[in-house]
Amino acid sequence: MTAGERSPAAVIVIGAGSAGALVARTIAECPEMGLAVVGFVDDSPDKQERSVEGLPVLGVTADLPGLVSKTGASLAVLAMPSAPGPTVRRIVTLCRELRLALRTVPSLAEILSGAAGVATLREIDASDLLQRSPAPHDPAAGDYLRGARVLVSGAGGSIGTELCRQILRFAPASLVLLDVAENALYEVDRHLRERAAATELVPVLGSVGASAWLHRLLEQQRPNVVFHAAARKHVPLSELNPDEAVLTNVFGTRNLLQACEAFGVERLVHVSTDKAVTAAGVMGASKRIAEQLVSEAARRSGSAFVAVRFGNVLGSSGSVVPLFREQIARGGPVTVGHPDLERYFMTIAEAVSLLVAAGDLGCPGDLFVLDMGPPVRIVSLAQDLMRLSGLAPERDADIVFTGLRPGEALREALFLDAEEPAPTRNPRIRVARPRSPPSPLAPAALVALEAAALRGDPAEIRRRLRDLVPAYPGRPREAPLASTERGWP
Repeated sequence: MTAGERSPAAVIVIGAGSAGALVARTIAECPEMGLAVVGFVDDSPDKQERSVEGLPVLGVTADLPGLVSKTGASLAVLAMPSAPGPTVRRIVTLCRELRLALRTVPSLAEILSGAAGVATLREIDASDLLQRSPAPHDPAAGDYLRGARVLVSGAGGSIGTELCRQILRFAPASLVLLDVAENALYEVDRHLRERAAATELVPVLGSVGASAWLHRLLEQQRPNVVFHAAARKHVPLSELNPDEAVLTNVFGTRNLLQACEAFGVERLVHVSTDKAVTAAGVMGASKRIAEQLVSEAARRSGSAFVAVRFGNVLGSSGSVVPLFREQIARGGPVTVGHPDLERYFMTIAEAVSLLVAAGDLGCPGDLFVLDMGPPVRIVSLAQDLMRLSGLAPERDADIVFTGLRPGEALREALFLDAEEPAPTRNPRIRVARPRSPPSPLAPAALVALEAAALRGDPAEIRRRLRDLVPAYPGRPREAPLASTERGWP
């Protein structure tokens, strides 16, 4: 080392498995990173007193205080892609107490989806704290996509973009990217070009609200498989704009289903939401109707049209995590609707991998429900994000309770009381079987709802939604849900 050069920063790698070995090897091969691994810690008894990549396993995580003092380490790298949230939380707390900087490798879901490499280092975020033990990986879950012609509606959104990325791993013949937002479509097309290989990418600017246009598109492209992610998903904005929410979520779905039936689409996977169960607002009620439309189209056509219901996706556009980060960066306050507000969460990568798997499960008209784990208190999530930013909740930034927003429920559920959960061959996916044959949607009620939406009549829209979805209150729900509304059984 020449005079004036800095010594590399000492690094302790947490996890002496294959991911830890790759991190150590990558750091050794990249001196420009300015890092030097001094050893590993691992809580497995089998890893003790061994060496990895020529470096010693120095002890277990509880030994970190002494090891930091002994080695002068200034950075720890968590190299455990499948570590569950409680383990990550414990390590984050320990490193914070030691004033030891902490980075992590991507989660197993991110690695399997192709979103990141094993040795890519990043900050710890909320998804790591909520991460669950990984489900058994089925590499053949998306084989039905190989060589297929695939269309994704809402391709420019958070879920749509990740769907397209994971679909490309199975080398479809073509992938139609459909979105109504010009900039989002441009970005997803640009992002996917380098991954497309032999797949033909077809970016299409348009709306599922245009029925005749949709028919022409499907006639031209003749997709075998359709993923329907296009929707109006923002709860308060749907309350303020019920006409647009209904026209997109209900009648856009109907338009796409009719075009799929007309041109022989073999499979359709509709992206639904747990808000369809509580139906506390316009968004949830409209998505409940969309689920029923998918089921009825499947029964008519005999095609493998299914819906998949799940909760919030961490970090998606419009979700609470980016809002909290922005508020924390300003020094607070962080706004939470209610002290007892709860939501189900999962990462985008895991949700989409299960969406892809659901496309090859069950029977036409099935409604699948993803295992979201236990619900998360939003105030706890806010506190975790504060701590990750180096702030002490209630000391460095305030949490302010603002009340439930229009259309929000205090808690969500995953199954209706009229549904019986049943297992599938994927342990993270269940099918919601109706306890009795469901009543079909009344055609006259749908006609009246569409007419009210086209007129832009909010009061009439709410009345017509109530005709179709009896659980929909037609007003913001401000009280806790009944204990009979269930989550993952």
